[in-house]
This record gives sequence, C-alpha cells and structure tokens, in this order.
Amino acid sequence: MSDSSLSHSEIFEAVADILADRLAVSKDEISMDSSLIQDLAIDSLDFLDAIFCLERRFEIKVPDSAFNRLLRGEPPAGAEPAESLSGEDLDTLAVY
Repeated sequence: MSDSSLSHSEIFEAVADILADRLAVSKDEISMDSSLIQDLAIDSLDFLDAIFCLERRFEIKVPDSAFNRLLRGEPPAGAEPAESLSGEDLDTLAVY
C-alpha cells in the first residue's frame, strides 16, 4: 500500500502496528522516542522480520547496503546516529 500522501502519524501508526505484532508488545509501549534495542528489546531475527514487514507494508525495498548498516547499528553514510525517527525520516518513508 504505497501512498505518497501518508502523514507522519499514519506512518508511525503503521510502523507501531508492525512492531507491536512482531515483538509481541503492547502498541502503547511504542512511541516516537522508543529505542528498538533498549526499550523494545528487538533482536536480530525480530529486526529482520520487522524490515521485511515494513517493505511489504510500504511497498519499498531496503537496499542490501542500507540493511547491513542498519543491522550493525550504523547510521547511513554522512548521518549522525539517532535514537528515533526524525520528521525527515518519516518524510522519506512517506515518499515510498
């Protein structure tokens, strides 16, 4: 369901739904400030599953190079590490 007109809140809701389902946590535990590792205790298999679900939901493909950086916890080239998705990150997802 790719839609370039998704709002930040719609994207967050979709991501939170996927994470709650894949991680078996309450959606109430997920916020824009949640850390996948520290707050939601995601492991590498859960992370992989969540990425695949996000790809299907947003009809996107995470490039292997970006996926490998994400899996290792590295920020994209030239980016500063972040604890949560920024508005710019959500805008990027909305384009897909």
